Amino acid sequence: MHAIEIPRSPQPADIPSIIHRHLTRGPLANRVDALRDEFQREQFVEIPNFMPPEVFDAAKRDVDYLLDTRGRRRDLLIPSTANTPRNYTNVGRNDVKACSLFIPPIYHCTALRKFLSTIAGETLEDVPFLPEEYLISRLHRKGDTHGWHWDDYTYALIWVFRMPPAGQGGSLEFVRDTTWDKDKPEVQPVLDASVPLERHPPVASAYLLKADTSMHRVSPLHHHSERVIVCFSFATEGDLAKPIAHETMELMYPETCEEKDA
Repeated sequence: MHAIEIPRSPQPADIPSIIHRHLTRGPLANRVDALRDEFQREQFVEIPNFMPPEVFDAAKRDVDYLLDTRGRRRDLLIPSTANTPRNYTNVGRNDVKACSLFIPPIYHCTALRKFLSTIAGETLEDVPFLPEEYLISRLHRKGDTHGWHWDDYTYALIWVFRMPPAGQGGSLEFVRDTTWDKDKPEVQPVLDASVPLERHPPVASAYLLKADTSMHRVSPLHHHSERVIVCFSFATEGDLAKPIAHETMELMYPETCEEKDA
C-alpha cells in the first residue's frame, strides 16, 4: 500500500522558483497573449488561478493572521474623491512586511513582474511610496464599501481570498478613460455620463486594473459577508518621472505613512 504524500508547505525562499514555474510552464503561460489583448481593450483583465494552490494557502494563512491581529477599522469620507466613503478593515504595508512570509516576496518576484508587464504592454516598477506597495483589505459589514476613486499609481493587482456571492455586493465597478483632478474630483459627472462596468472575480483569481485612469469602486455589501483581498500597486516609468502626492493614503493610513520608511 502506497503512503499518502502530504503536500509540503512552500518556504519563502522557494517562492520565486515556484512562481516562475507556474507562470512559464502552467496553463497561464499559454494564455498570456489573450490576457494581454483583453487588458488592452478593457484596461482590466482577470487572471484565473493566479498562484499555485500551495502558495495561495500559505498566503491566506498570513492574511487571516494579520487581519485577526493587526486589522484596523476605517470609516472615512475622502475629500479628494468627492467625499466618497471608505468602510472596511485593513492591514497596512508595514505590518504586512513585518509579519507576512509570503506577500512581500510575491510583490517583488521577477517572474511575476515580467508576466504582468507583458500583459500591460509596459514595464511595471516598484511604487516609490512604500505605503502603497501592498495592503490587505476586508469588507465584512453590511454596507461596507471602497467608494469611487482613482489610484495614485498606474496599475493595481488585486488578489482575491474571499468574495460574497455574485449579486450580493463586493463587486468591482469601473469606468475607463477617466481623469482624476484632485482639486475638483468629478465623480458624479462621470457616473451621469457613463454606465460602469461590473466584474465579480472568484476566489483565488486576481485582476489587473489600469487604476489611475479607471474610476473604480467596490460596491457596498448587501449583507454581513466577506470580501478579502491583497492589493499590490505598481508604477510606470512615467509615474516615476512626475511628482505624485499621496493625500488619500495619508488620510486613510496615517500610521503607515508616518512610518513609510519601515
